[in-house]
Amino acid sequence: MDLQYNIPVQPRQVRLELSSACNAKCAVCHRLTMQRTPGHMSFELVKKCIEDIRKFPNVLTEISPSHYGEFLLNPEYKKIMMYISASVPYTRMALATNGSLFNDESVSLLVSLPNLKWVNVSVNAYLPETYKAFTGLEKDNLPRIKDAVMTIKKLRPDITLQVSMVADSSYQSPRERELFIEYWNKLKIQPVIESAQYNNRPNRAPAVPIFLPCRSLFSDLVVLQDGQVISCCFAADPDPDLVVGDALRENLLNIWHSDKFRKIRSLHNAGKRSEIPICSRCTFA
Repeated sequence: MDLQYNIPVQPRQVRLELSSACNAKCAVCHRLTMQRTPGHMSFELVKKCIEDIRKFPNVLTEISPSHYGEFLLNPEYKKIMMYISASVPYTRMALATNGSLFNDESVSLLVSLPNLKWVNVSVNAYLPETYKAFTGLEKDNLPRIKDAVMTIKKLRPDITLQVSMVADSSYQSPRERELFIEYWNKLKIQPVIESAQYNNRPNRAPAVPIFLPCRSLFSDLVVLQDGQVISCCFAADPDPDLVVGDALRENLLNIWHSDKFRKIRSLHNAGKRSEIPICSRCTFA
């Protein structure tokens, strides 16, 4: 079956990588292969991106101030999040976090952001021993994460809260996955179990060549911490094949419609994604 996507006038989602650093070392995270030096997005770059977004033809559907890192590690996260929320008040904000840095200050900030509508907390375990082995973080984070999630739920019932587990049989047994679901369901928090993805991981290749185009190319724009704009949400490093612009020097909408981005999309739509090495090793579509 042929499947092709049209290029929308603007992206549906823009991701701003507030930090490429992370305090966790989750067992199956693509960050483990990352070669770039971790850093934080500057407030100046955030402002530049928001100014570009405000000039889009239509209101941006979604903005996510997180990507390959823990956004709470950015020392200016509070100022940045408040600025984003105030500057694009009609754009839904969505974020992902491991939750281990939740405290009174960070939770108070999140519940104060009126357009924050979706939060995913990557816990990845039910048992404390699994949590420490999988994430490299201390077991005593678990009760604090639960308390923080419940506080957000109480104060902001309009926020969709998810607690997720990336399931890998080397770590979580089928029974632990069941316990994870039962535990969070009792708390009326949505549990999400995702299979471990090996997209673009070294020494892993799809068993069957993938010809379907990647839908993210026609939906999302990712701005890395240093301003490089990439067309891939699975690339932990800015692969030259997928770097489509520089947010420090170029307008985001111009990058979205750049010749390089169009060429990448054309190859995918033509069933030729294998001509892009990093896309040939990825099953996401």
